[in-house]
Amino acid sequence: MGICGNEKRIRFDVLPSPEVSGAEVSVMFMEGTTGGFIARIYDWLNSKKVLGVYKNTELGWEVEYTKGSVRSIIKHRAKIGKIALLGAVPELIRDGIYLETVPDSGKKQLSHMFAAKAVIDRILYAVCFVVREDHNGRRYYDHSLTKTETLARIDGQALRIADGKSERLPPIIVIGPDANPIGKVRTADILKKHLMA
Repeated sequence: MGICGNEKRIRFDVLPSPEVSGAEVSVMFMEGTTGGFIARIYDWLNSKKVLGVYKNTELGWEVEYTKGSVRSIIKHRAKIGKIALLGAVPELIRDGIYLETVPDSGKKQLSHMFAAKAVIDRILYAVCFVVREDHNGRRYYDHSLTKTETLARIDGQALRIADGKSERLPPIIVIGPDANPIGKVRTADILKKHLMA
């Protein structure tokens, strides 16, 4: 597909891609470990010192990444790779490219859509995430209804990084909120609209 004239796509292509590993998280699923699973995830994130407030470089917005954000992601059946990505949220917030804002009239809040990239278990992913803004102007990270979906060749092919070498794979994978988090428009469709235009 070559580089198009879309500024957001050009910026997306050069974004840094934090790397995470599901192996680090999978031990928390093992029997014999103490405490509840969500408590172990909190302890893991606290050891990485990733919960807190982070600034998005593009917009200068401060975005809160809290235990509530984590709890919402986990309770919607997040798999190991998505849980591993919780450790990279500060980088996603910092580097995320703003796509658009959609009002959520039912909850009286705004949903700001962003695109970022990450490498999960050596496979490059496009990450579509939401920054929710409440009626007080407070913004917080949220991709509570997560789903992994294959996107129709967002960059021609995905890139796998193995043993210091890269190789092309079938279509890139998108991680983002589920089918209908912000009204009638799916976040994967928002990502396609902005990055494939």
